[in-house]
Amino acid sequence: MTEFIPPEETPVASSAGQPHSREAEEAVLGAVLINPEVYYDLAQFLQPEDFFIHRLRWVWEAFTRLHEARTPIDMLTVSEDLERNGQLVEVGGAAYLTALLNQVPTTLHAEAYGRMIESASIRRKMLTAANQIATLAYDESEKIDTVMGEAEKAIFNVSERKLRHDVLPIRTVLSEYYDRMGELAGRTDEEIFGVPTGFIDLDRMLGGLQNSDLLILAGRPGTGKSAMLLTIAHNAALIHKKRVAIFSLEMSNEQVVQRMISQETGIDSHRLRTGKLNEDDWSVFTHAIEVLSDTKIHLDDTPALTPLQLRTKCRRLHMEYGIDLIILDYLQLMSGETRTDNRVQEVSYISRSLKALARELNIPLLSAAQLSRAVEQRADKEPVLSDLRESGCITGDTLVTLADSGRNVPIHMLEGKENFNIWALNPQIYKLEAVAVSRAFTTGVKPVYQMTTRLGRTIRATANHRFLSIRGWHRLDELMADDYVALPRTIASPKAQMQAEIETAYCGTGLYKQNISRERAAKVANVVQSPELASLAQSDVYWDSILSILPDGEAPVFDLTVPGHHNFLANNIIVHNSLEQDADIVMFIHHPDEKDPAMQSVTHLKIAKHRNGPVGQVDLIFRANLTKFENAATRKVDLNE
Repeated sequence: MTEFIPPEETPVASSAGQPHSREAEEAVLGAVLINPEVYYDLAQFLQPEDFFIHRLRWVWEAFTRLHEARTPIDMLTVSEDLERNGQLVEVGGAAYLTALLNQVPTTLHAEAYGRMIESASIRRKMLTAANQIATLAYDESEKIDTVMGEAEKAIFNVSERKLRHDVLPIRTVLSEYYDRMGELAGRTDEEIFGVPTGFIDLDRMLGGLQNSDLLILAGRPGTGKSAMLLTIAHNAALIHKKRVAIFSLEMSNEQVVQRMISQETGIDSHRLRTGKLNEDDWSVFTHAIEVLSDTKIHLDDTPALTPLQLRTKCRRLHMEYGIDLIILDYLQLMSGETRTDNRVQEVSYISRSLKALARELNIPLLSAAQLSRAVEQRADKEPVLSDLRESGCITGDTLVTLADSGRNVPIHMLEGKENFNIWALNPQIYKLEAVAVSRAFTTGVKPVYQMTTRLGRTIRATANHRFLSIRGWHRLDELMADDYVALPRTIASPKAQMQAEIETAYCGTGLYKQNISRERAAKVANVVQSPELASLAQSDVYWDSILSILPDGEAPVFDLTVPGHHNFLANNIIVHNSLEQDADIVMFIHHPDEKDPAMQSVTHLKIAKHRNGPVGQVDLIFRANLTKFENAATRKVDLNE
């Protein structure tokens, strides 16, 4: 076999001995030139940066450009593409491309050669991550927590690509599903195929806690969220021998253990806290210690846990011991990886991370969540899905600008509609963009406030609805007179639009000089070298000061879900939107106001959202002295209703 090597053999990295295989890289490129159909299989997992040799990387990039332009891949088209980009001579000319054809033992093994390239690339990235970690470790000015966090992030950035799933033919998925159906058909009606909760009616309705599901258990403070989580953990680990990881951000490990011992022994939790045990209690207490010690429960009480830390701990546990269920208490006590003023988007990021973790490990993740105060304002105090969101709502007469037609439509007329375009602010560049709404909905009747700006803008919204201020996104009840909020300068229409609406003749930037002009912002940005301020100076945003915020009774309120930017224009003011829940199942704990003493311990567990099954209500008994939930009288659950 004749081997052609151009005069210059330049690797991407100059360090000698880095993992790579020139033969595999040349064989892959040659295989594509011989049989272009091979490219589609290889492109699913190979990236240009996976090639170690510069000139070979350029050839792969040429393949990608031709594919994106829907141009056939062959010797001629690749040569022309490289020549257009000034790379053909450095690659070695058409002669080298021809020589690549001779470097292919067989195109049948192209994927195997591609996997060799991928493996070598990952090894090089691991070496780079190791060097970064070493640099961090030597920097004694950094806090050790920061060093450890950045080190874990560097490693996971490398390992993340191995978690991506390849495209599968439907035949493969159907075969796996058929096998699973055969397994389920062989079970009895009473048999649970997920992780059992120990609550009979709940397990019948959910089929147990299912793999890869994110389940949210929500309630107001004092409703027993922690008690419910620990009861489920106790039942799953002790009765059904499941392996459970409990992450408690609210209670210490000792407090968790105390509650579990109370549930197991029946000893009043107050007596366990104070150590007031009688002689009989001690024998039961000692036995409970032995019983719980034999369970496969793992505890962690790290406060303000981040999604990355949670993922690290869970992956480590899963590799070493294997876990069947993750329990988190509770979602809003977690913190994001980066500092942000927008808590709504931070909670949304945490929620998405929890769902991704459940899918990655293919186990259920059950998390508690705090409900908003809106539930307290209703007469029956029964929770609804909108109570779980951290964003507020606006009144039905609020005008939303449609991007396609420019019409202003009252938001109540959009209820139930989806996939229509509105104007939203890109938070990275502060430019208005047309974005699709995934959902428009009502959240009931709530107390509202009217905000008026100095330019005469008005909007009626709930106290927890967020507006974009110079200090970031803030709730209406966190704003006050003379604070600045964001308005659009123009909305894909003549520049005079805003002035016309407030009956002011178009006057260039003169009007804006009353407040914060773009010219002034640009000058300040240049002095302080602030990219953020420079972006604002070129933005579509005008900052108007608040004149007043006054109570305005109660009214039906509405909201939109705007994926991506998470905001929209309402009454020509930039407002935040509602965030969709990533949870597969949402359950609410609700204690009804019962005058009958015999019914006061009854708790309703309401399944308000079930992505793959029925919704409904399950009744449980709450033993306050034991901080424990128990089955109420079981009833038949008709899943066909």
